[in-house]
Amino acid sequence: MSIIGSSATSELRKAAASNKIPTSNYIFFHHLNKGITIPVDPENITDSMTASWASSTPLSRSAPIYSYQNSGPRTVQFNFTLHRDLVKQFNPDWLKSERGDVVDRLIDELEACVLPDYKESGKIVNPPIVSVQIRDEIYIKGVIQSVGKAFKLPIIKYDNGFKYALVDINFSVSEVTPYSASIIPKFGGNRPHDVLKI
Repeated sequence: MSIIGSSATSELRKAAASNKIPTSNYIFFHHLNKGITIPVDPENITDSMTASWASSTPLSRSAPIYSYQNSGPRTVQFNFTLHRDLVKQFNPDWLKSERGDVVDRLIDELEACVLPDYKESGKIVNPPIVSVQIRDEIYIKGVIQSVGKAFKLPIIKYDNGFKYALVDINFSVSEVTPYSASIIPKFGGNRPHDVLKI
């Protein structure tokens, strides 16, 4: 298995080479130029896409004629159960939160991705882009649409107090790169952005 999966972008390959991403399960925050290792596999992954078709029914037909309008976006839902000590062990130098540990900071960054970041000129909202790689099965680059979390026992003593040892994190990512039908049979859900030069 490759360090970060066969579908990594050039940017992610550079990050891997500099030890920013040590394994093939990761979340990469492009606006931070920083990736975090996810040392567990998701409990489940839901990968879905929709299509829109315009329909018209001419006279003397029992079924409408469909014309293609658009597809997508492809959306992937991830559900992880993270143990604080394990995540810290795999990410000793990752950004820490003022109020917590690496897992708290990961939650903060995911939640920050669903809030606006206004630029002074014109008050334009720039969506933060993330990439998620899970083994050689799933790769998606896009915007985060939703984030949820749940804290579970046991309680452990941590650097700055007592915390739940287990944290369930779920979030969904909607893809930002367009694809044609010919790409799907070749790569499936492990879509390589760097191959397409997009």
